[in-house]
Amino acid sequence: GPLATGSRKALELIEQRYLADPQAASGDVRHAMTALRFYHEYGREISAERVAAAMRRLLAREEFAPEAIVDLARWGDWESTSEVIELNRRLESQNAPVRRAAIGFLTLSPTKEAAEELARLRQSYPAEVDAAKKRLSRPGDGR
Repeated sequence: GPLATGSRKALELIEQRYLADPQAASGDVRHAMTALRFYHEYGREISAERVAAAMRRLLAREEFAPEAIVDLARWGDWESTSEVIELNRRLESQNAPVRRAAIGFLTLSPTKEAAEELARLRQSYPAEVDAAKKRLSRPGDGR
């Protein structure tokens, strides 16, 4: 209906203007992230996958990548696993926040790809991987 069309148009606008534009002001991007989180939680007209795809745009902006990765993990957006791995491999040695977020994401991801990458990361960052496992495992979760 008209509400769904309006919501999709609004999301496209937010995506173009704030998420996909590397020149967008940080404050504006933060507001856009908040809007996506709110919509993911309460919105009904756009699929959760589509909202997650919009958030994935921020993996391209280092300053927002850690938060975006945490949101994608919380939303169970395992389709972004390859992108998170790729980003982390590029930045892991010089960007601890991205690395920690990626380790958390990979700890929660049920994919084989994530498990293999986590095993690789454990070689270089054993304490961080163990901390993430401890922090993110739930009782009776088998982790």
